[in-house]
Amino acid sequence: MIENNKELDKALAKRTEEMYRDAFVKGISLHYHDERVKKKGQYVQANPDGSEQLVEFVSADRTFKVIKELCPPGQGHWAYLSPLIAHGGAA
Repeated sequence: MIENNKELDKALAKRTEEMYRDAFVKGISLHYHDERVKKKGQYVQANPDGSEQLVEFVSADRTFKVIKELCPPGQGHWAYLSPLIAHGGAA
């Protein structure tokens, strides 16, 4: 049982990381908002290769249109979770 906000924050962070890792293993990009998103309907797209793009949802055909490249492969916020990137550290 989660006792306080600090434990809840840790549990949510862990679950979020699991969600991104699972999606990346399956080759699925995920979308989120941060300070780089300025308009309604736009999102940051975190890609399995660790790159990020600013995208806009096109409701007519239910796709995402790339507006701008934000980070190259391996440099995005969630890149450390990508199975496509060699990570340093102990094995």
